[in-house]
Amino acid sequence: MPIAPPQYTGISSNRSQSPAFQSLGSRNYTSNVSLPPSTQFRLTERSSGLEPFAKSEIKKIPQGTSSLNLKVEVQFLDKKKKPAGFTEFFVVDKSIDSILGSLNLPIPRSDGIDSYAEYWARSIQRGYRFPGVASRIRNALAQSSLTRLKTNSIGEANLENLKSGKYFIIGASTLGQVGIVWSKPINLREGDNLVALDLRDAAWAE
Repeated sequence: MPIAPPQYTGISSNRSQSPAFQSLGSRNYTSNVSLPPSTQFRLTERSSGLEPFAKSEIKKIPQGTSSLNLKVEVQFLDKKKKPAGFTEFFVVDKSIDSILGSLNLPIPRSDGIDSYAEYWARSIQRGYRFPGVASRIRNALAQSSLTRLKTNSIGEANLENLKSGKYFIIGASTLGQVGIVWSKPINLREGDNLVALDLRDAAWAE
């Protein structure tokens, strides 16, 4: 599906292929998510629907008074905005390149792929062409993550009780002709933190 050309709205970005994005009004949803004691992490309903972490994937989640309110939305050529619904995001302390660079997983540059972000998106889109790659990348991110969250049908998710500080939020959506991958540095302050992602924040998109 073609994606609308960028229309700069005053938010700085180095991504040349990112279009305009306007945040929708915040909606509040809360419910209880019950997980086994070995897999619990603190979050609200908007990040429900996840498979529990395997024990080897768990890292100590830094506890604090910060909350992350995530909104992910993409605008297309027809000016319609579509949320990145039911999309998994990882909260990590490194970029996608730093995490995947330690794997024995060379980027197939002979296929015209220039980054791990692009490699992940294309391996999701065409798993038969890159067998096992999408799961290897996803597992590496899961093992490196402090926690994770999943957007609901309108592209929103909440995470509470995080320690303030600098993190990366990494995720992949199948929106567009191929897909979109984010590896966005964020700085959480005490209290509520709204993080709105669109194509201007993408590490790769097509």
